[in-house]
Amino acid sequence: MPNILIIGNGFDLYHGLPTRYSDFLNLMKYWKVFFTSYKDDQDVQFDVSDYDKLPMDSRIEENMLRGLGRFRYLFLKENIIRMNRFVHSKNTWLKYFIDRYDEKEQWVDFERDMEEAIQNVMEVFNGEKTSSIYFENFITTYTDFTESDCQESIIHPIILNRLKNDLDDFIEALRLYFVEFINKSSTGKRSSLFDNIVINGVISFNYTDTFKNIYGQGRGITIHNIHGDIGNKNLVLGIKDENDIDNRFVYFKKYFQRIQKRTGLRYKVWTNSQRAIGGDITFYVIGHSLDNTDGDILREVIKSATTKRVIIYHHNQTAYENQVINLIEVLGKDVFLDYYENKKIEFKQLPPIEKFS
Repeated sequence: MPNILIIGNGFDLYHGLPTRYSDFLNLMKYWKVFFTSYKDDQDVQFDVSDYDKLPMDSRIEENMLRGLGRFRYLFLKENIIRMNRFVHSKNTWLKYFIDRYDEKEQWVDFERDMEEAIQNVMEVFNGEKTSSIYFENFITTYTDFTESDCQESIIHPIILNRLKNDLDDFIEALRLYFVEFINKSSTGKRSSLFDNIVINGVISFNYTDTFKNIYGQGRGITIHNIHGDIGNKNLVLGIKDENDIDNRFVYFKKYFQRIQKRTGLRYKVWTNSQRAIGGDITFYVIGHSLDNTDGDILREVIKSATTKRVIIYHHNQTAYENQVINLIEVLGKDVFLDYYENKKIEFKQLPPIEKFS
C-alpha cells in the first residue's frame, strides 16, 4: 500500500528553518541592517570562509541579520540587488502586511489578511459600507489612488492592475527569500520518523525543497508542490477558494493561480495512479494546520474511498486542538466524528527533532 506524505510550513519549522511569513517580514523591516553588512567588505570580524551553508537560527530577527550579511559569498549578488530594489519600491502589499504584522504583535497570516483587503476593495468599488476594522479604504491607505478614483468605475481596472502587479512583485521577493536565505541554510536537523516509514511520494504545500534536501536524495521520490516551487518561479499566494467573490478579483484566488501557474492539478493524476498500482493509500500529515484555506484539496484527499488512513502529526497539545477544530470546519462535524471514531483519522505526537552531522 502506498504511503504519501503531506507537508505544510510546520514541516520546515520542525526542522528549525525560519519559513514563517513573519520571518520574511522581519527581513524586509530590518533589511538595512543586513544590506549594510552585506555590502561592507570591511565588516568581517570572524572567518566564515569554511561555511558552505548559512548557519541559520529558527527565526529571522534584527540582531542576527548583521551576521548573515557577512556570508556575502554564499549569496547571488543579482538576487540581493533585486531584493534591495523591492524593499524601496513602496509595494502596496509589503506596506500592508508590515502594518498588520505590527498591529497584531508580530503575527501575520498573508492569506487571511489578503482576503480582508480584497473584501474591502470589493466593497469600496461597489459603494458599500466597509466591514474592515483596520481601515476604511485599503486603496487610499496603501496606494496613491484617491477617494474620487475609487468612485470612478473606469479607474477600477487600473487600480486592480496595480494590486496585481504589486502582488506579483511581492511573491517574487518572497521567492528570492526562500532561494537565498532558506535553501542555502542548514540547521543540521532530521527526524527519526522517516527511519520507520517508507514514503512513496509527497504532496507539499511548501515552497521549499526541505524534504528532498534532507530525506529524498537519490530515492526518486515524486514531490508535488501544490503552491509552486522556488525553482519554477510559480509560487501561489492567494485567498481561499470557497468564498464568493467578484470575478474581477479572481486573480487573487488560489484555485486561479494554481491553474495560471500550472501547479495544482498534477498530483491528482499521480495519486490515482498510485491507487491503481498499490491499492488504498495511507496519508501522513506533518506541519499542516489543516486550515480551510486548503480545504478543497484536504477534503478530496481525506474523503476518498481509497484513502485507508490519515495519520496527522502535531508538535504539542495546542497544535493538536487547532488541527481538530480546523478539520471539523473542513469536513463538517458528523464526517469528522465518523472518521475519527473509525480510525480513518488518527492524531500522533511528533518525535523530537534530532541533530545530525
